[in-house]
Amino acid sequence: MKQVVIDTNVFISAILNPLGNPAAIFKLEREKKIKILVSHPILQEYIKTLSYPHLQKKHGLSKEQVSKKILRLLKYGKFIDPETKLNVIADDPDDNKFLECAVEGEADYIISGDKHLKSLKSFSGIKIVDPAAFLNISA
Repeated sequence: MKQVVIDTNVFISAILNPLGNPAAIFKLEREKKIKILVSHPILQEYIKTLSYPHLQKKHGLSKEQVSKKILRLLKYGKFIDPETKLNVIADDPDDNKFLECAVEGEADYIISGDKHLKSLKSFSGIKIVDPAAFLNISA
């Protein structure tokens, strides 16, 4: 089973468009074809981003519904508590949390639409791809 780290933009896109490629990745998780790795800093960013007023208007989820989505990740995903701090992405240091989780969790992929992460293409043997590329690989 492939282990993946999901960048915030992919997580949010899956919620906003249940028919898009990001949502299809979460379907793979529900079918037990992949395992999603998450860390506390990643979960915090998911919650913070979902709480932005302009996104709340788009997704229409209550705080309880957001909590249920996060709890589902904790229940079916794999929680990683990275001890290693990386400083790889100088232009956007917040993106390093995805690398830290992926390295410590021995992920196979980081799935992201973020230009800083995608420009790396890979890190420590972990491939960094966008949702469409991941779905092509997983098909």
